[in-house]
Amino acid sequence: ARREPEDYGGLPMESDPGTHPVYCSIAAHLAGGVIARVAKRSLPDLFRDLVAVPLEMRRYYLNLAPTGDPYMGGGVRFLPRDFMKLAQVHMDGGRWKGLRILPEEWARRSTSPLRDLRGRGYGYLWWVEDLPYKNRTVRAFLALGNGGNNIVGIPELDLVVALYGANYASRTTGKIREIVPRSILPAVREPGDDTKAHVVEGGGGNP
Repeated sequence: ARREPEDYGGLPMESDPGTHPVYCSIAAHLAGGVIARVAKRSLPDLFRDLVAVPLEMRRYYLNLAPTGDPYMGGGVRFLPRDFMKLAQVHMDGGRWKGLRILPEEWARRSTSPLRDLRGRGYGYLWWVEDLPYKNRTVRAFLALGNGGNNIVGIPELDLVVALYGANYASRTTGKIREIVPRSILPAVREPGDDTKAHVVEGGGGNP
């Protein structure tokens, strides 16, 4: 049977709101239902007009929930170049090519470590970590999707990386995210670096 967003209000609370952070994809899906009800428009139309068209995404796939509505907790398929745009918009303060997509404050808070979750920082659907780079660490925000489909944004280096994988429901998925600190960051040059210096891979583990 189709369940409307208000149906979930009758379910018992595991804990008081704001007291105990829990990773739960259905929360994002429920938020999508609320947005559609408030806007009085379908989620596919909202996504097309507010995200896909402004970000110049021409091919994408929205996974459907049993209700027939797009599932907002994951499963969206993008071309790699479009996947990376989601991080770039947040790095650019909510803008894409000068066009306002998100409020600047929302973009900042989304990628900030607002809560500690599983020993890592967590914002609005973005994980936040410090990755090893040279003799220091750099702050990164990450979307860590099932199977190893990840985006990594590092504002200090003006760097966005997209990783695609298919290790669904596998504990090896975490190994994919080690590609960035182990193999990609050692090759990133800053102004003044020797561009001919030999690239040495790092140890691979995240701090």
